[in-house]
Amino acid sequence: MKTAKILRRTLSLCLVLVMILTAIPAAFAADDDLTADAVTVNVKDYKKIKPSHAEASSVMTWGTKKYPADNVLDGSRLSTWREGVKGHGIGESITVYFKKEVEISVIRIYPGYQSKLTGFTNNSRPKEMTLTFSDGRTCTVKLANRLGGQCFKLSEPVTTESIEFTIDKVYKGNSIDTCISEIEFYS
Repeated sequence: MKTAKILRRTLSLCLVLVMILTAIPAAFAADDDLTADAVTVNVKDYKKIKPSHAEASSVMTWGTKKYPADNVLDGSRLSTWREGVKGHGIGESITVYFKKEVEISVIRIYPGYQSKLTGFTNNSRPKEMTLTFSDGRTCTVKLANRLGGQCFKLSEPVTTESIEFTIDKVYKGNSIDTCISEIEFYS
């Protein structure tokens, strides 16, 4: 009888402990949750933020032609950054830097090679990317398989010095290199 009572108390304490330990991570994670939803916005309602430069984990070189990271910041959809590793570039990234901390609310991405439809379909383009901000917070964006810019509104404005865009999934093109033509930022 005494053993059963001790066993019930022990089980009750274990149950309380499990409930506490499972609640702790959820309490901390709730403050760090950040999402980026695909939206239709008029970017003229926002202030455009100009980055200072971009760097990439890899860059494709084809003969004398290079496709550097800064191409995503040049204002032209006729140029592109192309990752330069074997395969479709899963895990490759491009990091955009700002001269000082800025507040970002909306990001517009032009995935793939946007010059024309054949350039778009011939090259692979991001389908899903993880965005990592300088404060360590992350969110995932899911891109549609279409020409044109795609806007993502963050669940809350983020103050950051940089944003890393990591390729998680791609829409496969006829060639294996993955491209991004432009990335724009708005507050």
